[in-house]
Amino acid sequence: MVAIVLVLLVFAQAAFAAKTCPNCGTSNRDDAKFCKNCGTAMPGPEPSKSSLPALKVETRVAPGLVQIISSPEGATVLVDGNRLGTTPITSRQLTAGKHELEITLPGYRSYHGSFFIPKPTGEILIHAAPAGVEVLLDDTPLGTVPDSGLLVGNLTLDTHALVFRLTGYREEERTVELSARRPSAQVSVELRPLTGFLSVRSEPDSATVFLNQQDVGATPYLAELTPARYQLMVSRVGFYDWYNYVEVRGRDTTTLFLALEPMRSKKAGLLVAGCVSLAFSGVSAFLGEMEYARYTEATTPGEAQRYRTSTQRWDMIRNITAGLGVLGIGTYILF
Repeated sequence: MVAIVLVLLVFAQAAFAAKTCPNCGTSNRDDAKFCKNCGTAMPGPEPSKSSLPALKVETRVAPGLVQIISSPEGATVLVDGNRLGTTPITSRQLTAGKHELEITLPGYRSYHGSFFIPKPTGEILIHAAPAGVEVLLDDTPLGTVPDSGLLVGNLTLDTHALVFRLTGYREEERTVELSARRPSAQVSVELRPLTGFLSVRSEPDSATVFLNQQDVGATPYLAELTPARYQLMVSRVGFYDWYNYVEVRGRDTTTLFLALEPMRSKKAGLLVAGCVSLAFSGVSAFLGEMEYARYTEATTPGEAQRYRTSTQRWDMIRNITAGLGVLGIGTYILF
């Protein structure tokens, strides 16, 4: 029984002797204020972690970087278990995604948390002319480009392909590379109209070609033109002019073969003969009038008969030559 009591006393002493004197090493009760052996003041109970003040931590995140601030400063920062530095700290070394954060400072409760770094993004400002140009980004339609421009944001930092389209115009392509050092870019494009071809041949050739009243060459004629409706005239000396409108369409060739119609040759002799006949008709008319005057003044029947016959003869010559003159001149004019 005595042995059992001694054992219990030893265990009880061990249970209550939780403090060790910093001077002599004697074990003392946990609630002892002074060493029972040397009288040295014993240290007070260690404060519990819950009684330590909390660190004030602020985490600011942007694409590609994180900024960590603490109050007080100088706290050790561990990200994903790796020491990053001390507060305040700004880092661009972390990858995009979620990260675990631990901040420690002696005398303060450790801070545990997490933060998420978004992927860095870029933007492209697009201008295009003429109005109504449609744009595709990486094969995705973005719609038409307004006069004020089209701003496309939240783009990955990568190489992007732009395609510009408008009916009647050549398609244009651009490549834009966005990076952390150059996250924004500006692209300006002016589409060129599609062109067509006009081919004009004539029989005979070497005829002058006029487009919209401008001399552009001679047949055979071939030119690359902007799609439009053109006024076309083909002219050659001795032939009637060919005149009409032609439509030139993009990516097409408008082909014309013209057989020019020769002008009818006019015999100058017809005009001369007609004029001579009319002149002789006038002379005949004058002579006929003179013979008629003599007829009216005749004094004998024989003299009157002679002048009357002469008058009739000149009247007949007048009528015939006048008819021949009109016929000759008319034929020249008409044919």
